Amino acid sequence: MNINRIFAYLIMILLLTTTVLAEQSKYNDKNSFVLNDTYTGNLYLNAPIININSNLKGELYAISNYVNINDFVEQDIGVIASDFTLIGTAGNNLRVIARNVKIDGPIFSEAIILGRNVEFTNSSVVVGPVNIQATNVIIDGKFNDGASIKADKVTLNGEIDGNATIEAAVFIMGPNAKVTGDLSSNRMIQKDDRIGGNVIKFADKYSPENAMSITFGKIIFFLIIIFIGAAAILVSKKYSERVVKATCGRFWLSLLVGLLAILIVPVAGFLLLFTIIGIPITILLALTYIGALILALAFSAMLLGRLDLKMFQSKRKNALWLELIIGAIILALLSFIPVIFWIVLVILMMTAVGGMLLAATRHEEPPRTLRKVVAKRRR
Repeated sequence: MNINRIFAYLIMILLLTTTVLAEQSKYNDKNSFVLNDTYTGNLYLNAPIININSNLKGELYAISNYVNINDFVEQDIGVIASDFTLIGTAGNNLRVIARNVKIDGPIFSEAIILGRNVEFTNSSVVVGPVNIQATNVIIDGKFNDGASIKADKVTLNGEIDGNATIEAAVFIMGPNAKVTGDLSSNRMIQKDDRIGGNVIKFADKYSPENAMSITFGKIIFFLIIIFIGAAAILVSKKYSERVVKATCGRFWLSLLVGLLAILIVPVAGFLLLFTIIGIPITILLALTYIGALILALAFSAMLLGRLDLKMFQSKRKNALWLELIIGAIILALLSFIPVIFWIVLVILMMTAVGGMLLAATRHEEPPRTLRKVVAKRRR
């Protein structure tokens, strides 16, 4: 999964979660929610089981274990669930994060799905573009505006009108499969009557064919960290040293503060949108938040470099430049191991954000002579 998709799904989760929480909710029920009569307006739901059995003239946003849509939802649908089933109709965009997804009806705009098992039956039609990230994908329906799919296994026995990009370890084209445009895939596909356009083979992300591109990307990543870190040190070396000292000396406190800040700030910004002066404050908060995350990348490298120097019992002091370079090299090398890299980077960045807050709010200790004068006056 590339970084853009990661951010897209994180934003989607944040929006759905905060929307449901912000609307709390005469619609909430400990057991289930069932809509059996036509309803005009938007629904924001948080219940274990949700069944939409009648026309909803508005949007649906839900967090649930099981969501079943059996009728017409005229506007957007956004769902986080264990199992999601669409037998009815989605009148606009469909955005779903679920373990199991079954689409058995029409979607009149875009479909974005993140799941484990995703199935489009032969009764399904998607008018807009389709983006799927899953483990197993089965397509027996029709997509009218192309598709982008990434999964371990993709079985296509339906029709994709337009271009299709399919990245999968296993890609099966059934006898009824059809792609009217170009088909791009990391698998070797034989051109035949089922494909109207060109067949384009691209390299797997970590294949030897793509090694040069990957290496170049790691170098760029290293240089970006160095550039951000250099800017931070040149602007305020003293503050940069305090941040690294705080994160290194009070690691768990910095991690806790950073975790709380990263979680609370987006929710607070979203809730401020509902106030009179909320929009400019939210914009300022968002810019500060993004800037802090960018700086946290550099401070993460410095922290990693300092921990590395301590491991080798180095007694160098105020060696921010050396720590930055060592940390950036380690992060660039770790990026070759995706899962470990993301775990380490997220922990380091949360710690760095916490360290930035602790360093910004810390009062400087007064000079020793001043402390003596204050102590004498107190006597």
